[in-house]
Amino acid sequence: MSQRSDQVSSVIQKELGALIARAVEFPAGTLATVSRVETSPDLKLARVFIVAIPKEQTEQSVAAIIRKSSLLSRELSSRLTMKFVPRIVFAPDSGELHAAHMDELLDSIQRDDTATE
Repeated sequence: MSQRSDQVSSVIQKELGALIARAVEFPAGTLATVSRVETSPDLKLARVFIVAIPKEQTEQSVAAIIRKSSLLSRELSSRLTMKFVPRIVFAPDSGELHAAHMDELLDSIQRDDTATE
């Protein structure tokens, strides 16, 4: 990525994180945040990855954010001083989900090894 798209991604992550915390209601006991932002080289599209705790609530959290996406985009464009604000696409962060799944698998292997000793 170029330095410009890295900067834009960083600013979008910071601003959307704050906006989501204020504007989106999640189920009780759920915390959702922006884990990373990938901006296209032409800065027309920003893919925003969401991670939730507990991880079982990720899909519902992303759905809640998508329902508020027009409000979030409008608020974001008023906060950014860019000629064109990238189109925002929200998605669950499967990298985080994959890492959590791998941790579970490793824990189960460790429990099996301990049980056979």
